Amino acid sequence: MTLDELLALLPDNTIGDIGADDLRTIVTDLYTAAHGVDYVSRVHQGPFTLPSSSTFVPLPAPGPVAGTITLTDDRVMLVVLSANIDTMSTNNQVEMGINFGGATDIPVGNNPEQVLWCGGKQPVQSTLEVTFVQVFSAGITDLDVRYKAQANGAEVTALAIFAVVLG
Repeated sequence: MTLDELLALLPDNTIGDIGADDLRTIVTDLYTAAHGVDYVSRVHQGPFTLPSSSTFVPLPAPGPVAGTITLTDDRVMLVVLSANIDTMSTNNQVEMGINFGGATDIPVGNNPEQVLWCGGKQPVQSTLEVTFVQVFSAGITDLDVRYKAQANGAEVTALAIFAVVLG
């Protein structure tokens, strides 16, 4: 609840308008705000050896890398995806992102700024990170990391996802 909504539960009490339910609502909201930080955090060492794929698919064994975010109301979240990717060969482009479905539906690749990209004319090993802010809808949002690769054999040796409520 917003501050104004909480204060509206506490009108001038000269006629007894403040009830126990109002106080429980306020205490619960304040407790949740102080202690109920919603976040998801997944760290995987892999390695994930990526077969070629022209469409975004879930990571192979030891994948999938997935999680769930459950929110009681719409919230602004910070999302971070970080990966160490080695393309292992010439002309192998690898893209990686998070697919969101359910209450918040953002297909991986829908927003190019939310996808990691590496590779090109020669083999490349790099640590990449993408950070973005997104409004998530109330309810259950499932997430999983997906990739595309032009050639077989790229390797992801470390991977981390972090999503936390900002407000």
